Amino acid sequence: MQRLERVLKGSAAISTDTAMRLECACNTTPHYWLNMQTNFDLSKAAKEIDVSGIKPLVHG
Repeated sequence: MQRLERVLKGSAAISTDTAMRLECACNTTPHYWLNMQTNFDLSKAAKEIDVSGIKPLVHG
């Protein structure tokens, strides 16, 4: 339960280990939980990381 409390409080991310445990407890897949974590991480990063100065690679 401590693991889940840390995830819910935002002090821990969903690891593969946690995802596998949630799979069993919630009758889902570990991919479901890891995709949620990835989407959360990307959303947070998009607000914090400035990539405006990066130029796309040109194939040549």
